[in-house]
Amino acid sequence: MQQARTSSWPSNQASIPFPGAFVLRPPVANEEKVGEGRSEPIVSCRSEERCQPHRFSPNASGEETIGEGTYGMVFKVKCTLCHQEYAKKVFKPQRNMGPAIWEKHIRSMHMELRCYATLNHPNILSYVQYEHSCTTMQIYTEFCEGGDLQEFLEIKKPEELNLESLTWIILEGLASALARCHHGLKTTSEFDTVYHYTGFEKDWRPILHRDIKPANILVAIKDKALIPKLGDFGTSFRLEENGKPPSTVAGTRLYWAPV
Repeated sequence: MQQARTSSWPSNQASIPFPGAFVLRPPVANEEKVGEGRSEPIVSCRSEERCQPHRFSPNASGEETIGEGTYGMVFKVKCTLCHQEYAKKVFKPQRNMGPAIWEKHIRSMHMELRCYATLNHPNILSYVQYEHSCTTMQIYTEFCEGGDLQEFLEIKKPEELNLESLTWIILEGLASALARCHHGLKTTSEFDTVYHYTGFEKDWRPILHRDIKPANILVAIKDKALIPKLGDFGTSFRLEENGKPPSTVAGTRLYWAPV
């Protein structure tokens, strides 16, 4: 744990171990490396056992609701081919929603798709694929069984958590995710949950998330490893080459930076 917090930022000359505070077990010696209608996935699955593209049942009766917002819902779904579980985020226009508001949400989803396609990183929610029609848009991502950080902390009892360790896990993971967003930090995987920094993307245009809060940090759990994942890039903004910041205010007021 302590060694993981002393890792330095990467240079382009060497591969530097990824902060390992979220790895709660040492790697096993013999562990393997690892329009309308449906679109092809932008980011392919890492496991050879998974399919590309995925197929999901059109029958929503068996889907479990795991989240709900003003203009959409999130369901847990299972691919009918590989039987892996994923999250499906569905946006539908409401009766009182005018065309301008719906168009705004369409742009928001397109921005989220572009971000997920660009930000392939272990601490950023993994994009799978999307579907759309005249009345709905659906984004499929990895499923995080721990829910969002807000739910995770509400459900878990204090005695079940090592709060100091958990704090470092979240901070290191979030800092690494933001380094990817802001500076184009690159990583490479060595084991399922062990990563290395390998440098920065050249000519990277920063992506500002603009709505970082516990409800937008997902908690994935893999082999006793707790992995924070930054998600919901619907209000994000990518800086132009001149570095001009956005002219609008976005995000949740309670979590705005003080002015």
